[in-house]
Amino acid sequence: PHCDGCCPSQWGLGEDQTIKRFVTDKVTLSTSPQADEITVTAYTGDPKLLDQEVPVELDEQGTLELLDGTCIYVVTAVWNGDAYQGSATYGFLVTD
Repeated sequence: PHCDGCCPSQWGLGEDQTIKRFVTDKVTLSTSPQADEITVTAYTGDPKLLDQEVPVELDEQGTLELLDGTCIYVVTAVWNGDAYQGSATYGFLVTD
């Protein structure tokens, strides 16, 4: 869904990576197998630029409260187990 090396506002996000705010104001993130660490950064600001980085905290269930306005959320999951090691990064767009 995105191009390595591009800033999030230049990513090509399709309908399957877009959430309409009227549907929900919270999103629960999960991985299989469960990640050892998940971090989320929201990119906000001018909808054409989305140039302001805002760290977003997850609750104990992995749920994040969506920020107001149009945002791109960048999620990084890290695995440090015996069976799985490495990281994955993906993003999704939230619009009003």
